[in-house]
Amino acid sequence: MANLWCLGTDSVSLTATECCLSALWTGQTQGRFCVMSAMISALIQPNANCRSIVRISIWLYYYFVEGSDIILFCSAVSRPAALFSWFLNGDLLSDTGSHLILTNIQQNQSGNYSCQAFNTKSLRYFHSNSSWLLRVITEKLQSSFGPTAPVSNVKVNASTTEILELSSTPVHLSCSSSGSALTIVNVTRYDQGPFRCHVVSPVSNGTSGPVKLLTVCELLLSGPENINLSLSPSQEHYDEGSDVSLICSVGSGPPALIHWFLDGDPLPDSGPELRLMNVQMSQSGNYSCQAFNNRTMRNQTSEPAAVSVLKFSNVIITPNATDLLELQDSVSLSCSASESFPSFLWLNGSSEVTASNRVQIPDGGSVLTIINVTCYDQGPFMCHAFNNFSNYTSHPVEFYISCELQSDSRPSALFHWFLNGHLLSDTGPVFGLMGIQVNQSGNYCCQAFNNRTMRNETSEPAAVSYLSSPYITTIRSPAAVLIEDKSSTNLSCEASGSISTQVWMKDGWPLHLSDRVRFSIDNKTVFLQPVHSSDHGTFQCRVSNPVSSVTVAYNLTVNYGPHNVTITGPSAPAPGRRVMLQCTVDSVPPANFSWKFNGNETHVNNSMYIIERLEEENIGNYTCTARNMVTMMENSTVLHLRGERSCNAYVLTVTLWHFQA
Repeated sequence: MANLWCLGTDSVSLTATECCLSALWTGQTQGRFCVMSAMISALIQPNANCRSIVRISIWLYYYFVEGSDIILFCSAVSRPAALFSWFLNGDLLSDTGSHLILTNIQQNQSGNYSCQAFNTKSLRYFHSNSSWLLRVITEKLQSSFGPTAPVSNVKVNASTTEILELSSTPVHLSCSSSGSALTIVNVTRYDQGPFRCHVVSPVSNGTSGPVKLLTVCELLLSGPENINLSLSPSQEHYDEGSDVSLICSVGSGPPALIHWFLDGDPLPDSGPELRLMNVQMSQSGNYSCQAFNNRTMRNQTSEPAAVSVLKFSNVIITPNATDLLELQDSVSLSCSASESFPSFLWLNGSSEVTASNRVQIPDGGSVLTIINVTCYDQGPFMCHAFNNFSNYTSHPVEFYISCELQSDSRPSALFHWFLNGHLLSDTGPVFGLMGIQVNQSGNYCCQAFNNRTMRNETSEPAAVSYLSSPYITTIRSPAAVLIEDKSSTNLSCEASGSISTQVWMKDGWPLHLSDRVRFSIDNKTVFLQPVHSSDHGTFQCRVSNPVSSVTVAYNLTVNYGPHNVTITGPSAPAPGRRVMLQCTVDSVPPANFSWKFNGNETHVNNSMYIIERLEEENIGNYTCTARNMVTMMENSTVLHLRGERSCNAYVLTVTLWHFQA
């Protein structure tokens, strides 16, 4: 009896001839001898419906020793059950039923055996396509054949499992237990398999494991090309301690190997994504990725992407002198800041200092020079350093400038000084205020007295107003660990000096009142009840007066998520391709990942699931689960991975069974 098993994406019918396979089995059991040979001819013709049409003709030759007992089986699909008749060389035998038992067989019983099925309802006959040619031989002929061993350890050995499509080098497959061989010349992508060898002897049978060929289509060899490097998040500068991801994408078949470089120097990292966690200023520079295709032996390097990491730094003014004489001395002020600040602005009080004949501000603006200072150049002077990312203002610097009082008098007048009408102890034409304090604010005037004319004259009052610069000591948050929608906190901004306004900002934008956000009456404290994921980031407190302003920042960590779990990757990749599934999620701190395939654990515990070579058994549902170990929350999403529908491969296995008593 012969059975044909056709495994593929669709059912298979059978027609046409080409591509020959042959096998020969020999064996001996309990003195009964049997030789079976089969010729199987088939031509596979894929059509638009992804079906193959194959015809198989089978001739079975059986050799038995006289005296053997044989059972032949006949089966048919019929309702009701069919009635069976048996024929020898076309002549009807008296035997009926699905079994034909031949006991103590003799040479005169050699011939072609066949069976016929009859349906008593449809009144239809069906004659078997295959016939069994039995040859009965003598014991003497049997001795020319060797003994039969049970079939075991069936293996298929291949000369290679990886070959370029239409290569002139053939692929040789051999069956270890039978000695049969299969040679495929000019391999195509439809010859990928899997291939199996099935061996049958009179005492046992065995099937090898599958062997698959990786057939690389020359048309699929490409790249690398169109390489692109992107940053996430994408911004001009990054705070020290933040997280930055660099993603390298490229077109390549097969997928390219990715390597990373910083300022042209290779990094140990590889793969399509480079993560810079808790980034430092020392990691600033130009990053690039290089893709290498080990088939085309070509590589391509991306354009560099600049990563600029900034560190908060104080801005300081250094004057070359502070005690000056009006119209005689000159002074230079130097403003220092970190290299992150390319631009400088000078302020005298609340007014911007601009260049003139007496005031020099060279290119770069970090140095201010005043020639022949006057009483109006006492300050306070401040340096405001800024770039597109942030800005800082120095503490003020003031000068003591000795201003000479001019008076027309002969002989020279005697001078007295008054504050708000009260006589001061100071005399002389010059009155100096060193380290001015709040109680020294007021209206100053001087009185000149000529002891010859006995006359005096009093000047118009000059107002001196002291306004101290604000200074923030700290921003405090009482809660240590904050969880979204569960925790509340408040931030307090402690400042000193003469303060006109105090405002709160979040990530550089004004912070507004809402149902969750409240402010104290004096605006020194902001209450967040409860905290939200949008509160994660930098809070700033800015205090100011007409003279200057100061801003300090506080990084608030809110633990949240995981939110927005997504899997990115191809949904219908081609068989044999390398597949990468990337799981992304919004979570603080970063989430832990786990993967399931069709509901079963995979023991993959990172954000990327890699299938090195896509096979039919890899098709199914992939579940990514992200878990936040602080919020103790988890979230999942599912991607259904389906294979690209094609007519690439069918597996045809012909099994020949012989039943012998």
